[in-house]
Amino acid sequence: QWRSIGRRYGLSASDRELIFMSFCFDGAHERWLSAVTHGGTVVIRPEKQWDLQETYENMHAQRVSVVVFPPVFLRELAAYVEQIGNPPPVRVYCFGGDAMPQASFELAQRVLKPAFFINGYGPTETVVTPLTWKALPGSSFDSVYAPIGEVLGQRQAWILVDQDEFVLA
Repeated sequence: QWRSIGRRYGLSASDRELIFMSFCFDGAHERWLSAVTHGGTVVIRPEKQWDLQETYENMHAQRVSVVVFPPVFLRELAAYVEQIGNPPPVRVYCFGGDAMPQASFELAQRVLKPAFFINGYGPTETVVTPLTWKALPGSSFDSVYAPIGEVLGQRQAWILVDQDEFVLA
């Protein structure tokens, strides 16, 4: 699993990943384990939750290159950077935990300008992140929300078509 995630994110020893989410959330464990198994540095925020400005300042000060935010926080960060300029040096923004509206994604893409975005999707009933959508610069989508993507690693995904009919994705 960690190797599959590392390949999808392009993780390396030069990465510095900010663990923004609570360690009570299963996704936090996936993130720090992925960073460490690829030789990267894990940046852990203090117990006190940072506000938007503190997050922005610490992303610069700590030279964060990979971070995961809920879509609403990513939208707020993009709006903040749009006002003041100077986007953080982040190479990969991942969003998860909720659906990413098209307008929020377009704002983040236009203002933050990372190498790429990843939508990490994983319903609680399954493994942590079974699906990801990798959005390179210029990526777009026509739906209301960002796509959930493709299977990550050596897995299969099944789609429930009817009450009792599954189709291999």
